[in-house]
Amino acid sequence: MNKIKIALLLIISLMLASCGGSDDPVTPNPDDVSEITSYYPGNIGSTFTFNTDTALVNTNFSQVGTRVSTFESTVNKNSIEYILQKNISTIANNSIETELNFRRGENGLYIYIDTTGFSSALDELLTDSLIVSVVSGFEIDPEINIFSLPLFSGKEWSAFKFNVLINFLGVQIPITVIEVKGTYEGKESIVVPALNNSVESEKIKYTLIFSLPDPENPINFTNPQNPINLISREFYGYGWYTKDVGLTKLEGSAFLINSINGNGIDLADTTAIVRETLVSYDLK
Repeated sequence: MNKIKIALLLIISLMLASCGGSDDPVTPNPDDVSEITSYYPGNIGSTFTFNTDTALVNTNFSQVGTRVSTFESTVNKNSIEYILQKNISTIANNSIETELNFRRGENGLYIYIDTTGFSSALDELLTDSLIVSVVSGFEIDPEINIFSLPLFSGKEWSAFKFNVLINFLGVQIPITVIEVKGTYEGKESIVVPALNNSVESEKIKYTLIFSLPDPENPINFTNPQNPINLISREFYGYGWYTKDVGLTKLEGSAFLINSINGNGIDLADTTAIVRETLVSYDLK
């Protein structure tokens, strides 16, 4: 069995996660949104402006630009209504526009994973006979549960998971290559420039676990239950949510922050630290 091809397959599969989701996403049920609306408020036309600061590990932050987010319109995805949030990031006089679709639910805040192009990419990937014999499919959560309710001390949850299904010796085994976990860390008082004050906010820790096959020894034939030797890296970030204002601060690994705010996964961002702080907002 060609070890290099299997390793490359998993790497390619991992990269597909940034642009696609499950072909048959689980359809969420409509539910009460009153509590989560207080932590991520705003109707169509609401705008939020953040200062963007960056730093490398063990260095001081410096401001490099801004991000303006606007709730543009409602959109329908798989018979579920989402709000389209457009983000314009301006850094060094260059503007980049991204977007994400979110919904509020009784159990929290969810970001939709776009499946466009995933099926065709999967068809191209599975043309090699060796690949077909090893990979039987993918399991990808249709949404990222970025804020989970109810909040209580020590709460942890799986916000997002992407599995590659491996057919190993006739047994289908899920291999998790990307997982985002959330942890509620309690209330914390932070300075919010948009409010000209220090306010109590809910602090959420995010952990992104990024796993790739060991390039030296990718296959473990002695362990059928765990046949792929993975090397994992973890990236951390924090979000602060202020009641009746919304997201007031993001800070952490650029690799993680960009993966959850609509910018996708960028392998070049594994050492940079990003901080975004709310400086003004207009709720509609």
